Parts: sequence; C-alpha cells; structure tokens
Amino acid sequence: MTSVVKGISCMCLALFGLAGGPISGVSPLQKADELFLAKALDFNASQLDLAEKASAKTSRADVQRFANELIDAHKKLNKELIALASDSKIAVASGLSKAHRDAVIKMLSLNGQEFDPAFLKHTIRLHEDAIKLYETDGMKQPSDRVRSFAEQTLAEMRKHLKQARALSGE
Repeated sequence: MTSVVKGISCMCLALFGLAGGPISGVSPLQKADELFLAKALDFNASQLDLAEKASAKTSRADVQRFANELIDAHKKLNKELIALASDSKIAVASGLSKAHRDAVIKMLSLNGQEFDPAFLKHTIRLHEDAIKLYETDGMKQPSDRVRSFAEQTLAEMRKHLKQARALSGE
C-alpha cells in the first residue's frame, strides 16, 4: 500500500475490524450510519489505492489524468467520510477489505496494456456498486447529515463512472 493510503489510513472497515461485525453498544440510528459509512469507506479506500497504483502503472496519458483526478477526489471524500464518522461518534478502523486487497493485487500483476482495461473495468464496477450503495442505503439513513452527504456525493460518483466508461470505450 502506498504511503498516501497508509498515511490517511483509508479508514475503510469502520466498526467492522477483524470481527466482521459492528461494535455493540450503539443506538439503532448509529448502527445504520455505521454500516453505511463502513461500506462507503471501504469503496473509497479501494478506489483511492487502485487509482494511486494506476497513476504510476498506466501506459495511457488519459488514464493517468483520470487516475490523478480520482486520487484527488477520493482523498477529499476520505476526509469527509472520516469527519462524518467522527462527528457522529462512530469509530473507524483502517485497512482495505480482503476482497479489495485481492483485486488490487491481481491487477498489479498485469502489464500496461492489460492493466489499463482492467483498471477501468474495476473502476466502473466500484463506482456502480458505490452509486447503488449511496442510492439505496445512503439515501435511507436516519441521520440527516449522512443522508445529505450521500446525496451530495452521488453527482461526482456518476461523473467518474461516466468518465471511466468513456475511457474504456463503453
């Protein structure tokens, strides 16, 4: 993992840690927020890590520009997610989920011409999944602040999805 990802800790397994479930002793409202934030942080950390790798590994200038745009956007989103969790008194843990770690490791074994389409395909899938999460879980959060955050974040996710599709030829 790059130093940037380690440095901001990616905070992706919020309240899941190694146990695989939320920490007990929180209100039902907090549990709904924690589950959403945990998933959102995991998607964000995965995309940030992958974009950092793509920026260095890609063989295409347009993909590198896109990867750099993703890096900037997902660093900002990570800070917002961490602040939202902190303000909501929700603890977060760092690290990538096993599924995301495995996907990144697999892609790193690819060369430039194989890497670029794999990166774009994975970015498309991540953004489709994140959009679905934000549209379903995010928009139904009991917390007005979390629900508002989800709504505001969707536009940029859709923009990134559109860009990734265009770069991949979809």
